[in-house]
Amino acid sequence: MDNKKQPESFLTDVAGHAMAVMQDNGVYRHLRFRKPASSNMWFDLVTWPGNLAIRGDMGTWVFSRVEDMFTFFRSRDRQLRINESYWCEKIESESRFGGPSRKFAPDLFKANVLSALDGYDLGGYEKEEIVAVLQEEVFALEDEPSARAALADFEYNKFSFQDTWEINGQGYAYHFIWCLYAIVWGIQQYEAVLPTGDAAAATGELK
Repeated sequence: MDNKKQPESFLTDVAGHAMAVMQDNGVYRHLRFRKPASSNMWFDLVTWPGNLAIRGDMGTWVFSRVEDMFTFFRSRDRQLRINESYWCEKIESESRFGGPSRKFAPDLFKANVLSALDGYDLGGYEKEEIVAVLQEEVFALEDEPSARAALADFEYNKFSFQDTWEINGQGYAYHFIWCLYAIVWGIQQYEAVLPTGDAAAATGELK
């Protein structure tokens, strides 16, 4: 899925979610979000000094950066924004299900190879021929080691790529991106309810 479209998809996924405050003691928090009587796409946010964990139906990740991790992930303009590249650097542990956070993305790899191809002095027809051969010998391969090896060995009419290791083929996993939106959204739900004095109404296990 296109990550740029995922906020809308995420909001659809959690449209029926309710929050239950299992624990709320300073930076020791345990919040649960799920649809009543359903386990579909449920998730927990758990914080303790210096750490935040998200766990649930979409996978489990643990992050560490500052004492109160809600301040790290909080969206100050109340928008559903994420910073996947920076937040990925703060992972302490990542999910076996839905992970790892970054995976080989054939479409991204292809786009970046074609972009790199633009940096060479090639005629239009020559470039078309090279792309056609790349499609057969490189882009048809779906695993990263094979695709990278084929690109490194690629040669056509004395043309070959330089520094193919610099071409990025890693994209962020769908489940990881979903969980990042869930963290930001969950913090927003928590901070929208608790300052109003309605914490008691939100506390307890969902039925």
